[in-house]
Amino acid sequence: MYQIGKVKTKAHRDQTETELERRNRKLSRRAAEEGIVLLENNVVLPIKREDPLAMFGEGVTNTVKCGSGSGEVNERNAVSVYDGMKKAGVRITTEGILRSYAEKACEAKDAYIKKMREEAGFANFKVTMSNLAEPFVNPEFPLLTASDLDDEAKSCIYVVSRISGESYDRQLKGGDYYLTETEKANIRLCAKHYEHLILVINAGGMVDFHELGDGTLDAVVYMSMLGSMGGDAVARVLLGDVSPSGRLTSTWAEKYTDYPFADEYSYINGETEREFYREGVYVGYRYFDSFHVAPRYEFGYGLSYTSFSLRSAVSLKEDRVLVETEVRNEGPHESKEVVQVYVSCPHGRLDKEYQRLTAFRKTGSLKPGASETLRLTFPLEALASFDEASAAMLLEKGDYIVRVGQSSRKTVPVATLRICEELPVSIHDHICPRTGTFEELKPAADAGYENHDSLPVLTVDSRSIQPLVHRYPEPEIYHDEQVDALMAKLTPSEMAELAVGCGNDLIIPMAHDWTVPGASGYTTYKFHKRGISDLSFCDGPAGIRLQQQAVVVKGKNKVKAITPALEMLSYMPKVIRLFGIGKASDGTPVYQYATAFPVGTALAQTWNEELVEEVGRGVNEELEEYGVSVWLAPGMNIQRNPLCGRNYEYYSEDPLLTGKTAAALTRGAQHGGKHAVTLKHFFCNNQETNRGRVSSEVSERAIREIYLKGFEIGVKEGKAKGVMTSYNRVNGVFSAVNRDAVTKVLREEWDFDGLVITDWDMWKEGCDADKSIYAGVDLLMQGDKKQTRQIRQALKNGSLPESYVKRSASQILRMIQMTKGE
Repeated sequence: MYQIGKVKTKAHRDQTETELERRNRKLSRRAAEEGIVLLENNVVLPIKREDPLAMFGEGVTNTVKCGSGSGEVNERNAVSVYDGMKKAGVRITTEGILRSYAEKACEAKDAYIKKMREEAGFANFKVTMSNLAEPFVNPEFPLLTASDLDDEAKSCIYVVSRISGESYDRQLKGGDYYLTETEKANIRLCAKHYEHLILVINAGGMVDFHELGDGTLDAVVYMSMLGSMGGDAVARVLLGDVSPSGRLTSTWAEKYTDYPFADEYSYINGETEREFYREGVYVGYRYFDSFHVAPRYEFGYGLSYTSFSLRSAVSLKEDRVLVETEVRNEGPHESKEVVQVYVSCPHGRLDKEYQRLTAFRKTGSLKPGASETLRLTFPLEALASFDEASAAMLLEKGDYIVRVGQSSRKTVPVATLRICEELPVSIHDHICPRTGTFEELKPAADAGYENHDSLPVLTVDSRSIQPLVHRYPEPEIYHDEQVDALMAKLTPSEMAELAVGCGNDLIIPMAHDWTVPGASGYTTYKFHKRGISDLSFCDGPAGIRLQQQAVVVKGKNKVKAITPALEMLSYMPKVIRLFGIGKASDGTPVYQYATAFPVGTALAQTWNEELVEEVGRGVNEELEEYGVSVWLAPGMNIQRNPLCGRNYEYYSEDPLLTGKTAAALTRGAQHGGKHAVTLKHFFCNNQETNRGRVSSEVSERAIREIYLKGFEIGVKEGKAKGVMTSYNRVNGVFSAVNRDAVTKVLREEWDFDGLVITDWDMWKEGCDADKSIYAGVDLLMQGDKKQTRQIRQALKNGSLPESYVKRSASQILRMIQMTKGE
């Protein structure tokens, strides 16, 4: 740690590239390589390095590395697809038009910033905040003519890119979910001119290209948003240095209207106050499989440059199922394979989805002819369904078919698990009652299962299932010697102030223990003299969002940004830029260069828990390097619909894959015990339109089986030390004041004993600070004197018992003690 004047910071005094940066860039590239999904390949990939190559599309030079808003990361530099191919030694024949486009994109960005600053004026904050939903979008690549195409290259790559982010949902129009008319014309022209055309999709989610028709494209690669090293990773996959091993984590439909209730999602039907989750548990592949709707690309799908064979055996040991699968590389290229286990549950009193993912695992890199035996296991309770009548998770009587394969639509039934009587797994209190009724989807009684009479039958011993009856005691105040000593220094009124956090230092600098330039917020600094440090929070989830360059102002206890942590701050009102933005000559410059890792969806597309945990450890090292206490990640909401603006931050449409990926990242990021994550956004935050008011109207069964399950895995297996509540309401109740979710489920059913924080600036009618503390939240981020007054008034009039404020204070102090130190 440095001390410059009165300011203490871990930011570096010079710009020298560190060994940590170099290590994490290599790690980011490895994760990016494994997250790339090969969707189509008509024997044209990999391409030959020595062959000349034509390239077009805005994503070639202006590759999108991550989304906008909280998903931004400010790395030293990012590798574009163009950079990656050039570094790999490929001769690109269309240099002129690519350079011209890149120059025009720079000019467009400058014009955009100028326009935004003019609109913001001196102090128009309303316009500024709306800019979060209107990020800069690269200009469209120009319409090509025959004269733009060369006759030297036989192969052409066209890179379509999209930006999406916080505060807005994707649009059903060209340039977002669909191709533009120019893109379609360019791609068709290239397809006619070149022998081979490869489409690369650089976007946070699917782009519908079905209008191009069959036969237009020879290969399709979904690169997603891959962080700092995306261009290098794509080049290595396209050139065959590594074989693609990524698999989709959400279903790509033939057409948008194939998704359930597609025309009712978010803004589309004009109803943005309530969102009805009419599909119930039939989300993603659960819907497509159960209702016999053929997707373009199914969940778990992805091609390789080789082929694999699988041979599986299933055994049962008490309450756990073990699947042993031998994977053999039968093709010509070294590669990795993902083994996926699904189970079809019988219809009984409860209707069931056709199948659900219960386990997965990725092999190591297998050379041609080599094999590896994977052991995949899952508990029988993973097959239970929630019965709203009895508030119980049940294993119904019947045959459960175990399937093993390489995607949700490429599996082989391998065994039958037979349960001879209804078995309750857990018994709960009801939560989150619906304020009204709506009809949910129900499949036909006949699920269309194959005949499984020839499969080996494993009969479950009912004695192996001992039902857990949940009790709901009041959460206890945390105690240890250090925390108790600090608690003794505070009155309940002061604890109310401790529970209200501070924002960033853009305008008013605070006297923090140490300053993290670009931090999203801190806990209060007002009790330093009593030995109570503060916590620093930095956004994610594709890396740590910091200011690359800042300046410690000479003679003042103040740090100003030189390069803002959030792009929209570049065109904040002039008053903000005057007071919050500085220059190197103002004092002592300091520097922080974090790593942009692949976005959440791309990480999950690796299906590699070990690799994701390694990425978490890379983040952990940067948290330590720059003195960050809490990382506001991982993002893990369900990708319910492909138009959600923040899907790229999230992992999957499937709760198991979501939870396992989040748990792996959490284990890595919390390695060593000095740093914490916050699983977010808790819960049912599946759209961005009107995110601060919309009510997710959803059944208790869907809440428990789909929307809370991933968080449960993150808490229980990842041992997450923090959780962040979402902006939205669930069945009419804001998540930040939802006692059923925060106390009953999170703390009492899952035994979570960490820190619960709110998302930033969420205070509004129906979401008061004292109600949030009563619900079980510990820290209100960010708040102000109004929130402190609300808590103190509730203490005074007796509507909020002192024990609730003490519980919150004890958790904050516990986290401070855990992260304290250099």
